[in-house]
Parts: sequence; structure tokens; C-alpha cells
Amino acid sequence: MILWTDDTAAAYAELTANGVPALAPPHRWLDRLLIAWVADPDGNPIQIVQQL
Repeated sequence: MILWTDDTAAAYAELTANGVPALAPPHRWLDRLLIAWVADPDGNPIQIVQQL
């Protein structure tokens, strides 16, 4: 699943601060996106994305 946001870093910080399992911190991808990964309650990956 992909969730688009205006601020990947803030969304990732809020989710992980509230106990959502972190899979990968925010990082640049293809020099045009900022992405991060968290897990849903079943352990499935969720990608958080913003355009740079």
C-alpha cells in the first residue's frame, strides 16, 4: 500500500512515535521522492511517499 503525503518525515515520526513498527526511515528515491516504510498491524509494509 502507498500513502501519499505532503510531509513524509513528519508522518513517519508521528506514526512511529505512536507505536507503528518502523521498517525504513525517510530517504530520497530517484531524486524526486521522499519515501519511508512502516508496517500495518499484520506486518504488511506501507510506503509513505511525498514528491520533492
